[in-house]
Amino acid sequence: MRTSSFLLVTFLAAPAIANPNPIELANDYTVKISAAVEYAFGDENKGTSRGAGFLIDRERGWVLTNAHVARRAPATIRVNFKGQTPVRAKRLYIDTHLDVSILQFGNVERLH
Repeated sequence: MRTSSFLLVTFLAAPAIANPNPIELANDYTVKISAAVEYAFGDENKGTSRGAGFLIDRERGWVLTNAHVARRAPATIRVNFKGQTPVRAKRLYIDTHLDVSILQFGNVERLH
């Protein structure tokens, strides 16, 4: 009986923990992506494409996006978290059949 009373008092006395705003929480995991192609080949066009992706591994700097966003031609790819400066990224994996791509962002020297 004492244990349950102690737990009840502890629960009632504890400060309320605010639930994080789901939109603000999503901003920590979603990114804007731009891929600028200067020399296109095949069915791709010269220019900049834009899209979105989401963080799948923060330590490795991995972002999942669509292959059509990451493009196949040599491109300058940048990822941008809300309120942050865009950073360079490179393609780690691209599957045009499934339209899936994994990008890695981080230190440019480490990427090349």
